[in-house]
Amino acid sequence: IPVHCFLFKKEFLADMLFDLELPNHEDWEFHLRIAAKKPIYRYQADGIAYYRVRNTSMSRDKELMLKGKKMCIQKAIDSNKFSELHRDALVKRLNES
Repeated sequence: IPVHCFLFKKEFLADMLFDLELPNHEDWEFHLRIAAKKPIYRYQADGIAYYRVRNTSMSRDKELMLKGKKMCIQKAIDSNKFSELHRDALVKRLNES
């Protein structure tokens, strides 16, 4: 689920910035840090965002995107902010990459 599909209360965003050290997936990593704060998620049926991808978009570079994805997941694992169940799911996802 793209990170732009979420709206968060202000208190979950306090002092949070994207990690500019990541080549991509900084939005995923940002969302994982918010998820670690255990917000309550609710479903909104209406579309609230559009996603545009161009032929020249970075997301078309599969090797670069995979590198960023692995870095993002590893950073979340290393943070030790997730329960064992969620950490195991992250490890599984990293190994599937």
